[in-house]
Amino acid sequence: MVVGWDDNYSKDNFRDGVKPEKDGAWLIRNSWGEGTGLYYNQSYFWMSYETFSLSDTAWVFDFSANDGYDNNYQVDGGLNVAHQSGYRKLANVFTTQAKQGVSSEDLKAVSLSITSKTNVNYTIEIYTDLKDKTKPTSGTKKETATTTGQTTYAGVYTIPLKSAVNLKPGTSYSVVVTTDTPAIDIEAAMTGDVNYNNEMVWENHASSDNTASYYFYGTGLAYSRSWNYQNTHGNFCIKAFTANNVEKDSEKLVGRSLTLKDNIDMNYYMELPESIKSNSNAYMEFTVNNSRPYKVSVNDAIPVEKNGKVIYKFACPLNAAQMSDTVKAKMVVDGNSGNEYTYSVKEYATELLSKSNEYPEETIKLVKALLNYGTAAQSFFKYNTGKPANAILSDTDKIVAAADFAAYKAVIKTDSANSQSNGLTYYGSSLICKSEMTVRHYFMVNEGCDINN
Repeated sequence: MVVGWDDNYSKDNFRDGVKPEKDGAWLIRNSWGEGTGLYYNQSYFWMSYETFSLSDTAWVFDFSANDGYDNNYQVDGGLNVAHQSGYRKLANVFTTQAKQGVSSEDLKAVSLSITSKTNVNYTIEIYTDLKDKTKPTSGTKKETATTTGQTTYAGVYTIPLKSAVNLKPGTSYSVVVTTDTPAIDIEAAMTGDVNYNNEMVWENHASSDNTASYYFYGTGLAYSRSWNYQNTHGNFCIKAFTANNVEKDSEKLVGRSLTLKDNIDMNYYMELPESIKSNSNAYMEFTVNNSRPYKVSVNDAIPVEKNGKVIYKFACPLNAAQMSDTVKAKMVVDGNSGNEYTYSVKEYATELLSKSNEYPEETIKLVKALLNYGTAAQSFFKYNTGKPANAILSDTDKIVAAADFAAYKAVIKTDSANSQSNGLTYYGSSLICKSEMTVRHYFMVNEGCDINN
């Protein structure tokens, strides 16, 4: 470890044959410490600035002052790692804690140890409420949390998830990681290391046979595919970082809706404790597709009575092309964020369509037309076209009759020619398509006529 330097350290302090050309050296702390023999005779030494390195590897640690995590879930607890070259799809299974005063946890980031390879492409998937803890994909896949990326250097990465996942106390979840090449490290066991006095320096046992770490593989002529747990060499180095949600004075989401007026509004209905209702610094923060946050103060929320209780409606305006976008919402009180809630117009529409027998036919037609309009807006503005809003509709429901605005204008022009004798002449019309639709008609004042009349 580099612990100091001296720009004036004499080059003559180095022996002939390796003597540098100029003065200056780093002060190095030797991890072997003091002892006897060839390699155990110094705790510190000087290394010339001109020496490239004493080894083929340099380690750099990049820390953050406040990561916002409360818990580290892991099944690899050793000091060393080994490099595995057999599997590309791996998983660790964890069970959340049940702690006093904590209503739930938000899974926000995953740590991966990839210390043998560079430029590794990865996909992280989260499954909650596992039906079988020996099958990492037997739970509910949280699509909005799926995170992809590529590493640069070889090392250990803390990777924030695309969207946080809420975890209930005492439930099992899995972190499934797929890479384009076998790269995730595995913990390496050492039964112990002793010094010359036969005293134990450290013990490092791999925690294998705990049915918590898995690899996906195929065998045999039929290539049967299944999950198997690591039972010999220790566990995969995949960790999960969560933040606690405190029970007291927290808000509660009681419903969501969609309003179609001048704008498309995504509405969140919140039950608020008095400490939040009376706090002028409290607000709901909306983020759409990682755009700039949109804030609605608690003072601007609309009170609504429901079942004898007063709840508060917070509205996030959307445009037609954003129907596929995930809307993230969270209460922020005095700078502290609460639970994060996610939703989209597309999800809302999917729920309605899945219960089409419970709604009037006109409602279902409206929902389908809304999704088609959103897709048309995405296409027109070339926005997020890879996730069309109407992807959930059948091919028949996606068919929209061609709109003939030119014919519509012709009708207006004909009617105007027959009815206008008040000094005005019809000039033309235009259509503005935003969240609301506006038709504009243009007229000219005839020569010799006064606009004031």
